[in-house]
Amino acid sequence: MQNPYLPYPVRIDEITTETEDKNLKTFKLVFINPEDEEKFNYQAGQFAELSVAGKGEIPIGIASSPTEKGFLMFTVNKVGLVTSYLHNMKAGDIMGVRGPLGNWYPLGYHGRQEYCHHRRRVCFYDTSVLHYIYAGSCQPTKI
Repeated sequence: MQNPYLPYPVRIDEITTETEDKNLKTFKLVFINPEDEEKFNYQAGQFAELSVAGKGEIPIGIASSPTEKGFLMFTVNKVGLVTSYLHNMKAGDIMGVRGPLGNWYPLGYHGRQEYCHHRRRVCFYDTSVLHYIYAGSCQPTKI
């Protein structure tokens, strides 16, 4: 069993700047070791610790869906030391991801509909849930 305190090494594959002030970016990460991707089994709504060597860790909600394979996505607001350093990193840089952590959304048939009908404000990690809903057999009637 792997030590849960050791992050999996990942490479930054792509960075998307989401706002004009460049303080919000989405990072697409790929596992360096394919077996690590298999071990990182997460559910929609969970989060992970992003590790920047020599700077620290930050808890960030997973923005990609568990149905999307080959990468993880995280949307990060630049607000402190670790996030500032992360925002200065480039595609190809290596960092770490530890997790998955936290609870997930129990999305049975009724849970999916209830989530879509009653959710008024979508947080960035909720995109994971929305992608998961649309990938499943239950299609919500409206959002």
